Amino acid sequence: MYKSKSVSVIFPTFNEEQNILNAINAFINNPYVDEVLVIDNGSTDSTRKIVHQTNAKYILESKRGYGEACITGIRNCFSDIMLLVEPDGTFSSNDIEKFLSYSDQFGAVLGSRTASALIWERAHMPNWIRFGNWLCAKVIEVLFSGPSLSDVGCTYKLLTKETKKNIIEHLVVGGSHFSPHLMIECLKANVKCIEIPINYYARIGESKITGINNFKTIQLGLLMFFYIFFQRFKVTSYRFK
Repeated sequence: MYKSKSVSVIFPTFNEEQNILNAINAFINNPYVDEVLVIDNGSTDSTRKIVHQTNAKYILESKRGYGEACITGIRNCFSDIMLLVEPDGTFSSNDIEKFLSYSDQFGAVLGSRTASALIWERAHMPNWIRFGNWLCAKVIEVLFSGPSLSDVGCTYKLLTKETKKNIIEHLVVGGSHFSPHLMIECLKANVKCIEIPINYYARIGESKITGINNFKTIQLGLLMFFYIFFQRFKVTSYRFK
C-alpha cells in the first residue's frame, strides 16, 4: 500500500525462467507492493511452473506480443496504482518508491534509462540505441505536446487507476512498439505525465524482442518512429497493430 492506495506490479513475461523467481521475490517483498501479476505470453520453458510456486498471480495470454501481455495485465489489474515492468533483471524494485512519490501529482510516471550515471556495468545501452530512444521520445514530445521525454523504449512505467479508465479502450497495439503507443494514448487523453530517471542493469537472459540482433533493434526503432508519425497525422494505422 502507498498512502492507503493498493499497488500492483505487472510482469509481461515470455520464457523468463532464468530470472522470474528473483524478480517476483524482489518486487513482492517491496513494502509498497500488494500483488504481482505475471502475464505469461505463451512461455515454452519452466516459467509457468516457477510462477505457480510463488505468491504471484498467474495469467496466461496466448495471443503473442509484448503489447498483448501488457494490455492483458492492465485489464486484469484493479489496484489504485499499477507498475508495468519487465522481469529480466534490468529494472530494480528499489525504484518503486521513486515512481510512487510522483503518482500523487501525475497519472502516468514514465521511466527513462538515458541518465548515464544510472546505467550500470554490462547493461545493454550503447550510445546509438540511447540516441534512437531519445530521438523517438522527442518526436512524441513535439508532435503530441508532451512533457520532457528522453526514452521511448523504457518498459518501466506507472499508471493510476484513473489513467487506466481513460485509456484502456484505446490500447490496441499488441506488438513490440506498445511503449510509444501507451505514451501517445496517455497524452491524447490529457493524462498528466512525467518522466523520471531510473536504474538500468544488465539483462539476465536474451531479449525476447530483439535478442542480440542489431538489425532487429534498428527495425523496431524504425517501426516506432513511423508509428508515431502515423498516429500524429491520423493516417490509418491498422498495419502497425
